[in-house]
Amino acid sequence: MPILLGPFDPIKIIFHIINSLIAKGLLSTDDAQKILKDSLDPSMSEVEKDQFIDSLFTKNNVQNR
Repeated sequence: MPILLGPFDPIKIIFHIINSLIAKGLLSTDDAQKILKDSLDPSMSEVEKDQFIDSLFTKNNVQNR
């Protein structure tokens, strides 16, 4: 069950903002990946973080702009 802030899902809001900024050319996919990677659990290894972030972008068909 997702954590909600009122009627909003904060994870969805974050991803929509990132996608919108990428679509407008205000954020590169490399920068978006770095932001997301920096927010992951510090106990994860760098390899795990890279694999997880790569899977998010591959799964959602994100292309560099």
